[in-house]
Amino acid sequence: MRRQLPGARRRSVAKGLLKPQHRMVLGLVSMSAAALMLSLMYKKDDRAGGGVPAGASTESRVRAAVPLPTGRPPATTDATDAAISAAVDAARPGIVSCTQAFGPDLAPWAGRSTHIEVQLGADGLGRADVLDMKGAPAPFLGCLGAGLGTVDWPTSSDGLLLVRVPVFVPAVPKVVPLGG
Repeated sequence: MRRQLPGARRRSVAKGLLKPQHRMVLGLVSMSAAALMLSLMYKKDDRAGGGVPAGASTESRVRAAVPLPTGRPPATTDATDAAISAAVDAARPGIVSCTQAFGPDLAPWAGRSTHIEVQLGADGLGRADVLDMKGAPAPFLGCLGAGLGTVDWPTSSDGLLLVRVPVFVPAVPKVVPLGG
């Protein structure tokens, strides 16, 4: 410790249990604990999460199963690029009508785009999941399933084939009445 210079004030000894440097560390620890508690109190909602990068693995993404109608006719075409593109193009009008019909119910996802992951097998359409829409309304998922069930999906003789069909949930305009 350095010696006191002549004429300098001598600091009084801190009284209490903690030294000043320990008080500073304790203050930082308490602030970080408060920040952790606040982040846990205001955690993010799963349904209104941020966007997912396009290259993200679908295994780790939140998904909602789309109920498919039973009794569909078996698929007749083989899975080629042209057949898959034709099936995706045929499914788009049904998807758009579902997102427009259930617009107010899809408010947490308004303005977001995601995908429907369609699994094609030896019998054609085997399963469908909407990615990143956990907690989507059951009637909306049923509408998507009915729309996907009417499309002639190709068969995949090489095992499972995953096809991503884009979905965009439009933002519902807010109606503001004019006062007069």
